[in-house]
Amino acid sequence: MEIVQSVLGKLGFDWQVALANMLNFLIIYFLLKKFVFDKLADAISERKIKAEANVTLRDSLDAEKTSLDELRAEKEKALMKERDAVLVEAEKEKQVILTEAMKDARAIQNKALADGEKEKQKIMESVSSDIKDLSVSLAQKILSSYQEKPDAEKLKALLK
Repeated sequence: MEIVQSVLGKLGFDWQVALANMLNFLIIYFLLKKFVFDKLADAISERKIKAEANVTLRDSLDAEKTSLDELRAEKEKALMKERDAVLVEAEKEKQVILTEAMKDARAIQNKALADGEKEKQKIMESVSSDIKDLSVSLAQKILSSYQEKPDAEKLKALLK
């Protein structure tokens, strides 16, 4: 044992200092265990529980977000279909209105042409009547210059 002590002594090892260090280590260990390690373990456990709760909450929020995204996509799809249906209906209604407007325009145009033709006939009849009256009047004047007075109605009948 002396050989061991002499070798350890040459290396600078003192068993009394080592024993004191060991005693100090045990005292510090028991103090830490009594006052720190239990509280630290509790704090770590609480943080672990909170972290697990946060993970669970995050997972449920992710699931809810996914559900809401799917619902929004369905709503958008339904709105797009509804918009397309409204546009198709509006296009059909536009075509109906345009067709009716064209029909009304043609009817107005045809009526105007018919009215114009009637007016033309009236004017032609009026002109014809005026020409006949002038012809009769002229014939009367010519014949009156010969001293013979023909019957105006006979002349009109001849001109018709």
